[in-house]
Amino acid sequence: MLFDRDKISCFALFRGKIPALVSLLAVTLIAGCSAFSSNKSSQVPETPETAAGIGSDAGLAEVTHSVIVKMRNNDLLSPGQPTDRRICFLGVNDVNGREVPELSREVRKQFSEDTSYSFIDDATLQRALEKSGVKRNDMFIPSKRQQWVAALGEDFDYIISAHIVRTGDPDHGVPSQEVVNFEVYSMEENTVSHTQGPLRGVYSLASAERKKVLGIF
Repeated sequence: MLFDRDKISCFALFRGKIPALVSLLAVTLIAGCSAFSSNKSSQVPETPETAAGIGSDAGLAEVTHSVIVKMRNNDLLSPGQPTDRRICFLGVNDVNGREVPELSREVRKQFSEDTSYSFIDDATLQRALEKSGVKRNDMFIPSKRQQWVAALGEDFDYIISAHIVRTGDPDHGVPSQEVVNFEVYSMEENTVSHTQGPLRGVYSLASAERKKVLGIF
């Protein structure tokens, strides 16, 4: 005989089980991938901040703290000493001059933890801007500021504005970096001080999607 009957029977039996074996292998691979995905997700849980690519920034917190310390020293205030000093806060603006609400809230929150200062509410600030015809980015121009103060009709002590700028020169080997620069105008002294530092943490990640959400490029 050309073929052994036992071998033919064994081959037929094995061939009948091939589909089952293929199915079993597929199920095993799918289960393994699902477990890996689940484990990966558990290691980096998604939060509103990580989902949108925005959130509190350690660098911003450090610079804001430095601003508060400088103001307290300038006002000769000891830590926690209450006062009626009032601030006109113009927000944190991106490199295109648009406010980044998430970061503005971080600054307000940090200032609110210090009992020495309070903010003019944003609605009052905006009404004075509309009444005077002055733009927020013109507040450090003396003549424009005077127009706005007259329209505001309230006493305050400081104007604070923060701007994100881009430093570095990648074409010449200097990595680009996002830096936040605070400008603090003292009404009493008629002076402007500057405090700046690099952004770090979630905000400073080089994520195209994050930058799209925040609109900084």
